[in-house]
Amino acid sequence: MPKNIMLETALEYLLLGCSVIPVIPPTKDDDGKDVKKPMVPWTEYQTRLPTEVEVNGWFQQNPRIRIGIVTGVLSNLMVVDCDTDQAHNKFQALLPEGLITPTTKSPHGWHYYFTHHAGIRNLTKIDGMGLDVRAEGGFIMAPPSNSLNGNGYSWVDGQNLLHVPPACLPDAVLDLLLSSTNSINSTAYINTSFSRAGERARVASGVPNNLDFSKGTRDHSLFHLANCLVKGNMPQEEIEYFLMLVAQTLCNPPMDEKVALEKIKSALQRDVRRKGSIAQDVRDFLEVTTGKFRVTDLERAVTTVTKGNNKAILMSLSRLCKEGIIERLQEPGTYRMVEKIESVNIRDVVEEDPQEIWLPFGLDRYVDVYPGNLIIIAGVTNAGKSAVILNMIRKNMDRRKCWYFSTEMNAETIRKRLKKSKHDLSSWNFEIIENWDQSAQTMKPDDLNFCDWIDPGEEPFRVVAKLSEIQARMRKGMAIVAMQKNLNTESAIGGQQTKSKAAIYLTVDPVDINDFTRGHKMKVVKAKAFDGENPNGFECRFKIINGIDFFEMEPWGPGIDEKYRGLVG
Repeated sequence: MPKNIMLETALEYLLLGCSVIPVIPPTKDDDGKDVKKPMVPWTEYQTRLPTEVEVNGWFQQNPRIRIGIVTGVLSNLMVVDCDTDQAHNKFQALLPEGLITPTTKSPHGWHYYFTHHAGIRNLTKIDGMGLDVRAEGGFIMAPPSNSLNGNGYSWVDGQNLLHVPPACLPDAVLDLLLSSTNSINSTAYINTSFSRAGERARVASGVPNNLDFSKGTRDHSLFHLANCLVKGNMPQEEIEYFLMLVAQTLCNPPMDEKVALEKIKSALQRDVRRKGSIAQDVRDFLEVTTGKFRVTDLERAVTTVTKGNNKAILMSLSRLCKEGIIERLQEPGTYRMVEKIESVNIRDVVEEDPQEIWLPFGLDRYVDVYPGNLIIIAGVTNAGKSAVILNMIRKNMDRRKCWYFSTEMNAETIRKRLKKSKHDLSSWNFEIIENWDQSAQTMKPDDLNFCDWIDPGEEPFRVVAKLSEIQARMRKGMAIVAMQKNLNTESAIGGQQTKSKAAIYLTVDPVDINDFTRGHKMKVVKAKAFDGENPNGFECRFKIINGIDFFEMEPWGPGIDEKYRGLVG
């Protein structure tokens, strides 16, 4: 069966967090122009991502269906569309030297992708030129979509969205958009809570416009900012100065100096781990690969590769062939993993007894867990993943030694959170590992390991390798791992393969994304071992009190999602 390139690419965009929609095949209107019309009502996809099931359904209908990407807050994208040479020349003159951002050659011009900028919506005919902006409320045609007469959309070499993250909007471009008075059908608006000078300063400083430094999200935002500055090779003393300035002036309430410095330390540690050789990148890719793969697949996954060092990938593959890990196939540029098969006689199999461990809201009544199991809890931001982890520790700490591996919260922050619980602080008993480097080697193979959380970083495919290492590390113990996911998906960031090693895979979502007071819902996406009724697909509904205590609203059972569908925004 031939590959469905449009489907595969649409799923890759979705994995990046882009809201993709199907656009009708190339069709002429009465003036002979291409009709770029979505095949489905797409308003809802401005506020939620489509599911993998929806995307598969759309693009399997007709291979000529094209890909649209919804711009704005949800996809964190805005796109500048240059339709004439005049517009393109003027726009390029505004770009800083050396700027790299995803760029598409369209049938009539160029599309430049930037991160979403608060306060900017769609603009057309800026300064009377063929210069448009697609932002909140818009969508853009994406490669490899076709247009009329066989023309199409393609990524400029080295500037593919799948490989290069969008840049922040440059200062000079922002000035043009804010000062433009000759645009037609303008739906742009300026958020009056920000001054024009302040907006320029924010862009110049490199601070993303969608960061929130208010209470509840400031820790994550400061940590993200620290990572950006480290990856930009800013000297450590300058990073410390800048972040302390942000912590004391933008954070509300101001952040403690010790906590801010810990964010810097964690970001620096992560940067050291990120700088690996291409040979190691290739091996990491193979850890999560089965069956056949192409060199082009590797090039897309190994984000450090360029035309100049493609030879390093080929040399690594040659060594791996000699080691017997892969073999080269007759099809050009194609390899296959060599499967190592180990057997065991059925008479030698020893059955293990299930472990006694409390699972959320009595799920342990349905599901069996065994030594060495991996449990994954995937949730959207602020959905209560940490609360679930802490409650599992609470219920299991008298049975087993419990370790809490924290990526972001330090011991003091965790202690303050526990003080809000209805349980006395002195009754808690577990060990905390601060600034966890996400290494499996630091985990305790015979105890209960609670990991909050695993960061997919810039290369989500590596997450699967991390999970495999954690699961392989376990002996009599087990690992419970929190992961980030997008709204209305059943896979953590990293894709379907994040489920492969999990014995239990749970998702957590708010009932209403706009009103967390309506509660949360938890779903059993995967349960490998169960006794009696099959709990796969079961859901329950609950509330989180004081940021830590649970209040059960609806017990485990099928059909909860249908019952509460009317509450979902």
